[in-house]
Amino acid sequence: MPEDENVTRLIDIRSLRIFAQTTPCAHSCRYCLVGPKKTSNVAFSRFAHLVERFVDWRNGSTDHQFSILAGFEDSYEFSVEILKGLFELYGRIGWDDECKGIKLGGLKWRPKAGMRRWLEARRDHADLRIVHASLAGCGSVHDRWNGRNGDFDFLFQTMTTAAELGLRIHQRIFVVKSTLPVLCELLDKLDEIPGKALRYLSTFVYRGLATRLEEERITEVMRDHLPTRIAAISQRAGDRWLSEREWIEDFADEVENECPQKIEIELEINEENIDRLENMHCEEIVADLINRTQNAYAMLPSRLELRTNCADSSNRRIYASLEELERKWLDHYRNEGTFQIERILTHLK
Repeated sequence: MPEDENVTRLIDIRSLRIFAQTTPCAHSCRYCLVGPKKTSNVAFSRFAHLVERFVDWRNGSTDHQFSILAGFEDSYEFSVEILKGLFELYGRIGWDDECKGIKLGGLKWRPKAGMRRWLEARRDHADLRIVHASLAGCGSVHDRWNGRNGDFDFLFQTMTTAAELGLRIHQRIFVVKSTLPVLCELLDKLDEIPGKALRYLSTFVYRGLATRLEEERITEVMRDHLPTRIAAISQRAGDRWLSEREWIEDFADEVENECPQKIEIELEINEENIDRLENMHCEEIVADLINRTQNAYAMLPSRLELRTNCADSSNRRIYASLEELERKWLDHYRNEGTFQIERILTHLK
């Protein structure tokens, strides 16, 4: 999809993400990217059929670089049959086996034997390959951030069981002020799990509930003096851990070398719109989303305007991307006056 030169930013619409929030989490993380959630009651068969229609539409298009993405969860607390169908849907989309994974966050608590049976069923009947855990510290520190007493022990035992069953383990380790004192203890504990896990570091992303957690961000000094064992772990792919002050200094190069923003448009499926969508052509649905997205970007302040009016050059807290700061600046921009925009359609949602 070509960029629209009439908006304040160059945009290039490259993908459509079709998703439904159908399965509530069993606990609420204080840093959740989504924030308050409203789940919908959409049958997986109808969701899958709609996604398949878009895959066929994409495959018949001349724009072979346009991608279709899909998601059917808040948590993965759904049946083996749905997980198998979801992985099969990923295959139709063109994703590889690396996508045959689940997030452990948000699952219901089960005793060790029950969790083993739960994982075995998904490994044997849905071809589950990977489990992913997000860890905000160790023990009670993690439990506080994840809103459930005993959650760290549950995740640790589940990862241990998964490794024993031959599943691969991915671990996201949050580096914030309150987790710093226990990160080495966390690594000692995680090293007890059989096999070698894929680990990466992350800050709290400025989005959802985490927009309230600015005081938890590490500073330049903390970043530059991380324990050697922590600093040796790679950051999340694409992250650049710079302070707002450093991002501002780097801003001129970012703007000068700025390419059209690759935009992912989103189509949320729920019980209120699925009947209508099932009776619309794919071209009609995508055209409406593109038109609304272009209108939203036409009203969105430029990066330069946001930086000039809303940036804090004295802020030494760390952010992993310029996009996070743009989101923060836009929050300040909105607070200063009336501002109507379908923000959910932009990359700053």
